[in-house]
Amino acid sequence: MCYIYLEVVVMIMDPATLRQLAASIIYRAVLDLIYKDESSPYWHSAKTFFDSAWFEDLAEYLGYDTAAVKKAVEKICANPQHYKALLRSLN
Repeated sequence: MCYIYLEVVVMIMDPATLRQLAASIIYRAVLDLIYKDESSPYWHSAKTFFDSAWFEDLAEYLGYDTAAVKKAVEKICANPQHYKALLRSLN
């Protein structure tokens, strides 16, 4: 039932808005990997997201190179403090 509802929302949603939503979902997962601790359920959800078919579908829709994104995610997971400091330095 939920899947059918999602299909209806996608069909009536403006393509630009849909692209923004898809990019926001991926962006939020990256932020959870950077700012959440590995003991956090949010961190585990984000990590699992990048191994899912849902990520593959969103990335394909957006034209992302999934292999490059997954490689970047592994780098972030290996050293989240570096990326946290990098993001803070941008302010």
